[in-house]
Amino acid sequence: MTRIVVIIFMAVLAGCTVHPKFRQQQEAAEQGRSHEQLQKTAYTGIYDGSSTTSEKLRLGEIIQQYLGTPYQGQSQYRDGMDCSAFTHRVYYEFDHTDLPRTAREQAAAGPKVRSSDLQYGDLVFFKTDGRSISHVGIYVGFDEFVHSSTSQGVIISDLNDKYWKRRLVGAVRIIK
Repeated sequence: MTRIVVIIFMAVLAGCTVHPKFRQQQEAAEQGRSHEQLQKTAYTGIYDGSSTTSEKLRLGEIIQQYLGTPYQGQSQYRDGMDCSAFTHRVYYEFDHTDLPRTAREQAAAGPKVRSSDLQYGDLVFFKTDGRSISHVGIYVGFDEFVHSSTSQGVIISDLNDKYWKRRLVGAVRIIK
């Protein structure tokens, strides 16, 4: 539990951007309107595609809720889920992004990202069946990702682990 909080905190520090309040003030000045005028019309609470520190923390909180959820079946708190259902639920809760249902379809849901350019929140894809994309997880920084494992449910794994490193086939960016 502490590990995920530290990972989220470090990832957030590494990718800090302007807070929405200050971004709105800058936008208002650029549009020749007062901040109050822009605030009345611009902020709808809908995610606009730019990732801020608070948004990354919120994404991390959503991911953290799912840690320990079983792969299939039921736990005391929620139904189990496979890997693509996990990523689908996380992003739907985060900003109502309606990802496709399968890992293979999710691999086409955003712009491709090289493994050397991974950012917090990117989806990472694997060929675990040897034929095609069959597994997906969410990159959380420090070469780690969260996914729904068939044997352990939702867990954090290391991309440098021999098993995952050999099977990593790509990544896409869902949030900017």
